[in-house]
Amino acid sequence: MGRPVPVKPVLHELAEPIPPEAADPIPPEAADPIPPEAADPIPPEAADPILPESAKVVVPEPVKPVIPVSAKPVLPKPAKPVLSKPAKPVLSKPTKPVIPKPTAPSWKNVNNPKDPNRVMVYNAYNDSREDGMIRLITILLHKKPPTLICTFELDGVTARSKATNKEIEEHFKMKYSAFVSSCKVPPVLRNRTLSKMTVSVDGGNEGVELEVHSPDGPPKGKLALCIQPIHGNFNRATWLIEFIEFYTMMGVEHFFFYIYQVGNNVQKVLDHYEALGRLTQQPWRLGLASINEIRTKGIFAALNDCLYRTMGHYDLDVMVDLDEFIVPRKHKTYMEMVEYLNKNLSGVVPGSYLFKNSFFYLEKENDLSQMGTQPETGPIFAPFLVTQYKTKRAKTYPYKIRSKFFVVPHRVEAAGNHYIRRYYGGLAMYLGYGLLMEDSTVMPSFTKQTKQKSEFPTSQL
Repeated sequence: MGRPVPVKPVLHELAEPIPPEAADPIPPEAADPIPPEAADPIPPEAADPILPESAKVVVPEPVKPVIPVSAKPVLPKPAKPVLSKPAKPVLSKPTKPVIPKPTAPSWKNVNNPKDPNRVMVYNAYNDSREDGMIRLITILLHKKPPTLICTFELDGVTARSKATNKEIEEHFKMKYSAFVSSCKVPPVLRNRTLSKMTVSVDGGNEGVELEVHSPDGPPKGKLALCIQPIHGNFNRATWLIEFIEFYTMMGVEHFFFYIYQVGNNVQKVLDHYEALGRLTQQPWRLGLASINEIRTKGIFAALNDCLYRTMGHYDLDVMVDLDEFIVPRKHKTYMEMVEYLNKNLSGVVPGSYLFKNSFFYLEKENDLSQMGTQPETGPIFAPFLVTQYKTKRAKTYPYKIRSKFFVVPHRVEAAGNHYIRRYYGGLAMYLGYGLLMEDSTVMPSFTKQTKQKSEFPTSQL
């Protein structure tokens, strides 16, 4: 048997080719391409055997698997969060300054309020030291003050007189100044009890009616204290309590506060002490167009109103600011000190007791020797008492420069801020010194004074 002749393989076409349009297209992005290096080679032994020519074998082309396009997941749209509108924070309204209600007495316009030059009067006092003399506390133009007319009427009798205006010299050349205006009651009504009067501008309108206060009556005490108008929305309640209680320890029996503007905390303290009968609040609204038209809210008018208000009722007035403390060096109370000093005067009645001033600045470090801790901090709360924390003294000023004083009301006609301006037949007396604490830095002007003075050694006070 001979050797078979090898037969060449016959490649057959596909029996039923698949038309292109019938094929399921595979989107390019869904096909998984097989890189050449990843193909598995077919070994020779796995190749299809050679079939005889008579056999017709249909070898379909491998169909690429149809991979359905994965449907994008339908995600629910995120619901918009329902945000409730943020509630508006309930903010406490900023503390408004407490302005006292206009109870009598109060500043009154003597002339037409529309007049650009104001003429104002606060109070009228019967000065019993001089027969038929009425003192008015007024605010007038510093230059060319108008002439005031005082009208008195009683039991059908009407009498008039012109007022004499005397300015408090500490005017600082501002537009307005404080005056003590004096009216002499005409003889026809001089020995009568007058409770009311009318003040007008010479040649002007009808004027305003005033109650006439009288110093007659039983004495109310030995020591009163007069405070200049409080302003600037002052709201340090602790300092106010310290002030009142310190001066109470020194013997002050009643306080007269002139209130221009204070904070709520301070107002509560004032109301508390007033309810106890230890304090009187006087409303002090000037109504001027600018604070630069008069010195410190009319301080000199307030001090002299207090002078005449206490005359005949108290032996001494202490005239200080809220940041000032007169501290005796030897005696426990003011009256003890005054009685000691009067023993050396040989019967002379002084008009005032003047004290030197030394500063204790607030910006200096705190003295912790008394309280043991910084003020107003935890865990042990200590109130910020300036008399305990501020003990570093600056220089001491000479008499009549930043000085403070006690005034004997019936010996004085007009008081200033740092010393007496006009005495009523009295003797100005300057004492060796009680210690004055303050944080004010305003330097006042002063005029010459030619009164006798008597000094005492510092060690004796």
